[in-house]
Amino acid sequence: MKVMRLLSSLKHDESERGIFHLGRALVKNGHTSIIVSSADEDNDLVKRLKRDGNNYHQLHMNKKSWLSLLQVTALRRLIEEYDPDVIHVHSRTPAWILHLALRRARVKRIPKLVSTMYGFYPINKYSQALLDVDTIITVSDSVTNYLKKGLREKMQTLKSSNASTVVSIRAAILIVIIRLFTGYGILLLNILSLSIKSGWYFQLLLATNMVRNG
Repeated sequence: MKVMRLLSSLKHDESERGIFHLGRALVKNGHTSIIVSSADEDNDLVKRLKRDGNNYHQLHMNKKSWLSLLQVTALRRLIEEYDPDVIHVHSRTPAWILHLALRRARVKRIPKLVSTMYGFYPINKYSQALLDVDTIITVSDSVTNYLKKGLREKMQTLKSSNASTVVSIRAAILIVIIRLFTGYGILLLNILSLSIKSGWYFQLLLATNMVRNG
């Protein structure tokens, strides 16, 4: 099995030390370990990883840097070269680069994607790349509970948003019908910007009143 792991850096904190032990275990059991990070070749941990048989490649995927997007093509080439079975991302910036790289990657099969959540990341668009994977690993029960709660709330928000879109369309159609059959005023194009939260019935009442006053 070929496992590729993507990191922003290889600092000597707990998460990066785990990279070393996992890499050693993979190589010891006959698997191919590929590590991609921003760390220089003369980094102490990089030297240890290479000494243990890991394949190391340096790509500058610094955290929250738009310049990291310049590494999409380079990462795509590495993916095509190794054709990994699993790609494990450890932070959000490499996760975004990975998703972009996979879009046009010429591989026999799409690898399984794994991400690790090391902390209480906001459940927002920037974190989405860590969530769009096959498996998510968390470092503690508290992070797991936080993630589950955040995802539930996000799903509820999406359901509400989808329902509100339907409401807006219904209200707009009814306004057109009112205008066609009553002849009052002009068609208010900005009606679509009315607040969705008040519900489509209240929205219709407000819209009808505006049309009649037009």
